[in-house]
Amino acid sequence: MKKKVMALILTVALAVSVMSVFTVQAAGLTVEVKDGGHITVKVDGETSANDWVGIYKEGEQYGEGEGTVTSLVWWYIDDTTKTVNWPEDRAAANTAAGKNIEAAGNRPTELNEDLSLAPGKYYAVVLGGEDAYTPVSGFDVAEFEIKAPGEDNPDSGNTGDTGNTGSTGNTGNTGNTGDTGNTGNTGSTGNQGGNANTADTASVIFMIAAAAMIVTVALRKKAY
Repeated sequence: MKKKVMALILTVALAVSVMSVFTVQAAGLTVEVKDGGHITVKVDGETSANDWVGIYKEGEQYGEGEGTVTSLVWWYIDDTTKTVNWPEDRAAANTAAGKNIEAAGNRPTELNEDLSLAPGKYYAVVLGGEDAYTPVSGFDVAEFEIKAPGEDNPDSGNTGDTGNTGSTGNTGNTGNTGDTGNTGNTGSTGNQGGNANTADTASVIFMIAAAAMIVTVALRKKAY
């Protein structure tokens, strides 16, 4: 049983060590980067109905006009999209983006087949305002990187080796057997019945003999 438990613990430890997750925090905006180009974007701050999150590649300029590009992924911020796991929450992002609008519809060929982010450097930004491209006050840009499979993400330390299982403690000594109780004293032997008083018997015999002699003497005197 102990061996099975230890094997399960080691399996879980190895699985955790393989997983690679790191977090980038900016004012009002957090991005968690996971394996396979999956990310979680969390918005923490006051926003309006026209504010939205945009994901761009490093070096790209958001906005309209010459030198700008459309976002790779985007969605409006509401109660259902304060936290978005991309691409798992794609449906919620699409709904927030608007009817018949794909949150990843601008440049889908630059994403992985499942619409997750391909290896590369990116940034997330909260935009809004009248022109829809003004950075929202209280939010900073969150820069992050998607590593190719097998590469370590920055700021993610390697998992240390699993420590050895401690030795089982020694079994305690068996307690001493209690001392045997003392054997009870043997009862006293009853007194032997008393012997007849020999002296008293002799006296009786002597008196009888004396009486007989007296009688004999008396009879003799009478006969003379």
